[in-house]
Formats: sequence, structure tokens, C-alpha cells
Amino acid sequence: MDCKQISENLIDYIDLKLDSDTSKLVDKHISKCENCQKEYNELKTLFGNIEQKEEVQPDLSLKNNFAKMLAEEKELQSNLSDSKVIQLQIPNKKIIWQIAAAVALLLTGFLSGYQFNNPDSNKSIQTEQLTEMKNDVDEMQRMMVFNLLKNE
Repeated sequence: MDCKQISENLIDYIDLKLDSDTSKLVDKHISKCENCQKEYNELKTLFGNIEQKEEVQPDLSLKNNFAKMLAEEKELQSNLSDSKVIQLQIPNKKIIWQIAAAVALLLTGFLSGYQFNNPDSNKSIQTEQLTEMKNDVDEMQRMMVFNLLKNE
């Protein structure tokens, strides 16, 4: 075994968790290698000091203070999660209907102008389409007036 393998097995060697063959190899190497012997002694001293330390029991107030702090944190988190909800408000419906009517009128005007300036189309088709668009505009105006009255 080389020093790297010995170093990897030293903790198990100190805890007596190695099989007998590996334990003998580690023991033999430690007796010959100063660096590994030094590392072994340091680890043994460290583990010995750890075992000598008495276990300290925390004070009861620590548990109570922690529980209190945890409750405060939970309350803070619940308050934060409530405040993060953003209510989307729909703008005034009257404005929406006015915009829709304006768009419809512009579209109607554009299409009417296109149809009247198109020399290839029939006059009867133009008249039908114009009548249909006028009916659409009238119906949209009625809906807009109805919704305005409904909102007020």
C-alpha cells in the first residue's frame, strides 16, 4: 500500500473497522513511514479529544425562542405572499367600447374607400357590401349605447 491508500484507511483503522489483513498492512506501513505515522497520531489525538468532550444540552429557552422566531417568520411569509397578489383591474368599459367602435368605423371607412376606388368590382356588389357594412356599424352603435346605458 502507498501513502495515499493508507491515508484513506486511517480513520477506519483508528475505529477498528478494517479487516485483519488490511489492518496489518496499515500497521506495517505506519511503523515504517514517518508521514503516515504523524498523520495517524494527529487523527488519533483529534478523535480522542472529540470523545473526551461532554455533550452539551441546549437550554430550554433556546427551543422556545426558536419556536417563537419560526412562528414570526411564517406569519411574515404569509403576509408577504398575500401582498404579492396583484388585482388586475379592467379599465372603464365605456372606453373599451368607444375604442372598439372607432376601430370598426376606421375599418369600415378603409374598406369602403377601397371598394369604391376599385374599378373591377360591380356596382351591385359594392352597394351590397356598403349596405352590409352600414348595418354592422349600426348594430355596433346600438350595442355600444346599450352597454353605456347598462354601465351607468
